[in-house]
Amino acid sequence: VKVIAERRRSATLTIILFTGLYVMFNIPALVYEVLGAVELYGGTAFFSWDKHNRYFRNISTVVAIALNAAANPCLYLLRMRDMGDSVRRRLTLFLSSGSVRPQVAAAPGTQGIPIRIER
Repeated sequence: VKVIAERRRSATLTIILFTGLYVMFNIPALVYEVLGAVELYGGTAFFSWDKHNRYFRNISTVVAIALNAAANPCLYLLRMRDMGDSVRRRLTLFLSSGSVRPQVAAAPGTQGIPIRIER
């Protein structure tokens, strides 16, 4: 029962962290869209929608989405030990041998069927 409660707590924290990242990186785009819609449909002009502001809005939105996309795998690696260990092993193997493919060899009596050799 303790293990299940701990896993639920961990899963809840992971979901909260991913949601927080999503909100943090996507709030600027949402604010720009809401303010632009209010101004477009006759509301108060909060800021000028000249060419420079549109350019900044588009660039900031793309950068925010790219940062979110880059941060998600990092959070996965930090929160999920198995995945982080696997990436570390593959990275170590790559740096030591120049390849991330598993090494295979034929075992005696297998008629050349390759098997995986663990290090």
